[in-house]
Amino acid sequence: MSVRVGVEIGGTFTDLVAIGDDGAISTCKVLSVPSSPAEGALAALDAWGEPLAGVEVLVHGSTIATNTVLERTGATTALIVTKGFRDVLEIQRHERTRVYDLYYQKAVPIVPRYLVVEVDERIAADGSVIRPLEDTGRLLNELTSLTEEEHVQSLTVVLLNSYRNPLHEEALGKVIRDSFPQLPVTLSVEVLPQFREYERASTTVMSAYLKPVIQRYMDTLQDGLSERAFDGDLHIMQSNGGIFPVAAAQQQAVNVILSGPAAGVVGATRVSAAAGHRNIITLDMGGTSTDVCLAHDGKPRVAVDSHIDGLPIVVPMVEIITVGAGGGSIAYVDSGGLLKVGPESAGADPGPSCYGRGGDRPTVTDANVLCGLIRPAKFFGGKLELRSDLATTALSLLAGRLGMETVALAEGIVTVANSNMMDAIRLASLERGHDPRDYALVAFGGAGGLHACSLAADLEIGTVLVPPNPGLLSAYGLLVSDFRREFVRTELTKTGDVRADRVLEVFAELEDRGRQEFERYHVSRQGIVLAPSVDLRYLGQELDLNIAVDLSRTEKERLEPAVQAFHKVYNRRCGHCFPDAEVEIVNYRLTVTAPNEVPPLRPGDATGSPNGEAGEVYTGGRWVECAFFERRHLPLDSCASGPVVVEEATATTYVPQGWGVSVDGSGNLVLTRG
Repeated sequence: MSVRVGVEIGGTFTDLVAIGDDGAISTCKVLSVPSSPAEGALAALDAWGEPLAGVEVLVHGSTIATNTVLERTGATTALIVTKGFRDVLEIQRHERTRVYDLYYQKAVPIVPRYLVVEVDERIAADGSVIRPLEDTGRLLNELTSLTEEEHVQSLTVVLLNSYRNPLHEEALGKVIRDSFPQLPVTLSVEVLPQFREYERASTTVMSAYLKPVIQRYMDTLQDGLSERAFDGDLHIMQSNGGIFPVAAAQQQAVNVILSGPAAGVVGATRVSAAAGHRNIITLDMGGTSTDVCLAHDGKPRVAVDSHIDGLPIVVPMVEIITVGAGGGSIAYVDSGGLLKVGPESAGADPGPSCYGRGGDRPTVTDANVLCGLIRPAKFFGGKLELRSDLATTALSLLAGRLGMETVALAEGIVTVANSNMMDAIRLASLERGHDPRDYALVAFGGAGGLHACSLAADLEIGTVLVPPNPGLLSAYGLLVSDFRREFVRTELTKTGDVRADRVLEVFAELEDRGRQEFERYHVSRQGIVLAPSVDLRYLGQELDLNIAVDLSRTEKERLEPAVQAFHKVYNRRCGHCFPDAEVEIVNYRLTVTAPNEVPPLRPGDATGSPNGEAGEVYTGGRWVECAFFERRHLPLDSCASGPVVVEEATATTYVPQGWGVSVDGSGNLVLTRG
């Protein structure tokens, strides 16, 4: 029997899920190793205890790329640009992201100006050659000096209008690769052949900045796997919710920025769709942060204009809103005397105070322990018994400053953390034109189920779904993700001026690129699904929106439905539209997907007594009686009324008074108001 394994590294825990051909599942969860994430992944495999020789596919997700950018620990990178464009990363855009910040400063570029080198060439906006690329000797001399004096570790080339004509960029790339074979070289036409010079430069530079880090990380992981006799396929999760081979990840490093969080969204959409919920808001609350995403009709929105640390990334990414509100988020009093929670986190090392690993600052997990929602002996399946006395000590110091009782402060910390998560849900739903009351809230991560009902009640959401093994759902999402790649071509044309056969021509070219890439990385091309779309905007405007295109229609009708859909989407997004205005095509996009067939999860059989234990939890300023159930003891179709706490090895779920909980046919906890 072949086995598929997913390993996802979070800020506090590293999770493993394995699925056999028959749908049988096994799991494992260990503390992460922030100083060496690859060690954490290998530790999870060792703790799992099964021989890796029988593993057919291992899919991996990690936040190493995100952390590298945020901590600015990537490779020293040099940038080659067209003469006259040395300051493209410094000038950026003119808009202010914080209008009322008197001390506002633009994001600091990854590549400083002294590492930017100009080359004398010029391609026009229509792709014609204005000034040929000839003298590259001076450029190579400058690069040689930089590599020796500044210890440059990565080189990248972003030439003006290369997305229209890659001739000069590809020629220069070959010259540089021949001259510096020891250094990775990244070309913008390989990463983002798309217009808007600054965004293209920022994205390409970020990929080059990450490439050596990702390559070292993957090499370390592969060496460890080889030592453990693994000879299967290693795949990596992308930010777009799809997977691709490790060789592709090492070349397209920027595509793994949101590797871990995207897997959780994929897992949540698969589980909720099987349970009959296709419109969902995901709530992934782990040890370091909470990730929120809205999925409509079973599909999360994929954005192509994201930012990280103030820098634009124009690659497809599942639209996830992240806030610093995790179990390890630290509570403190700001200069104005207000209680705040996060974004600083205790992480895995030292972790919350109650872990007993050296942490001494109050966290959300400590607060939940003191409120009785997490029972110390039951946490992590009993493998890590918590110290409530240490949690009390940590919160008492802060409570003294605020003049509050310790347990009242604990509830206050939970309330503030909920407020932070509420802002993220509103941003993902209401501010995108979606009413959260039309969606179910899918809670996972180790702490998602503890806070979900409070958030749902405030947003008037009537249903909360907690999947089986919620603390491991991101690792499960790795296993059910499809192979997916996106391809783009910029052609600025008014929709009324598009040649009758041009749409088919462009998408045929993009499809050929996709099939070639799948063949290069030995991905099966059987059953490939093509999803064509176009980015449209009103002529003269900046905002463009992605709209699907039906290629089966006649030439004349092919774009008209897309234009009508654009007006509707624009109206929902902006509150108005211009039905009589001219519409312009900005980009053609093609998503190429190779579906991944994975057997569905089998709900486990209930074992032991379904009767709960009596206890108390602190809520609403008082202690109330509460029943504590072990999830593995709850049979299918069972139900109970809150207040109830459902405990399991990877997570805890709280069902307050006024809510009910039942177990559906797939083993999900279904929490309903009233």
